[in-house]
Amino acid sequence: MNITQKITALAFAALMVGIGSYMLTTRDMVIKAQQVSQEQAGRVLFANLCATCHGPGGDGSGGAPNLSDGRVLQKYPTSQALGTFIQQRMPASAPGTLNPDETRDLVLYIQRLNRGPS
Repeated sequence: MNITQKITALAFAALMVGIGSYMLTTRDMVIKAQQVSQEQAGRVLFANLCATCHGPGGDGSGGAPNLSDGRVLQKYPTSQALGTFIQQRMPASAPGTLNPDETRDLVLYIQRLNRGPS
């Protein structure tokens, strides 16, 4: 392989790495945007279904447990664990009535409450 071919091969390899990196970054941005959208949907659901008992910011001011002090993530460290609890037990007035999308959106929002703003 002569020097021109080596340079061409290296340039092509660098281009492929760059394209792969761009695609990964773009994919990550799309996933993040979807999560933010789902989290916003969770915020609306929370305001309509949960805030009466848990308080508008999840602080427990409605008499139900505080959902914003980090203890939720200690008790339910995974999305699946928190989702299962919500799906089976919430809302207290009508347990088991949330669909999987609503549950996922609430999980994302409650996790955000526990982590604080990003």
